[in-house]
Amino acid sequence: MYLYPWIEHTHQVSSKSDNLGCPTQGDLAIKNPELNSERNLARKMFQTYSDPFLKKKHNKLNKQINKVDQKIETGAFTNELLNVNATDGTVWKFVIPFKKKTKNIPSLNGPGDISNTDLAKPNFLAESLETQFTLNNITKLDTEELFADSVMRFRTEANSVCKDFDPLSHMKS
Repeated sequence: MYLYPWIEHTHQVSSKSDNLGCPTQGDLAIKNPELNSERNLARKMFQTYSDPFLKKKHNKLNKQINKVDQKIETGAFTNELLNVNATDGTVWKFVIPFKKKTKNIPSLNGPGDISNTDLAKPNFLAESLETQFTLNNITKLDTEELFADSVMRFRTEANSVCKDFDPLSHMKS
């Protein structure tokens, strides 16, 4: 009678967890089965009848489930942070996933040499991109000259039309 809780506690303490005590999707589905079943029913009904009300209900239930899941995950993460202890090694279990380097860029074989160092790899990639892609030369001298001529023509025509007009003359009297 008293043996089962002790075995369960021992199993929980000794079992390794990849997500550091954070609940998995299966755990979350177990914690709110009513919302999940209601959401799934609304989705199936929408797929059958294509009623916009059912789609709205499905989206609303999905949003509620996401909020509950986020609260559970936040609570589990907060609990994990509170239970980290420097003396029993839980700090290292918590910190090691953050210290891991995500991916290494493999050696890059160029036409002249092989880039092995972390400094040479970005330089190699930059040179490769520079040679593959060139900037478009969008400046056309014909267009620029045409634009400059039209602006100058507009200025001279405007000056010839407005020569006799004094913009402040009507305000003087």
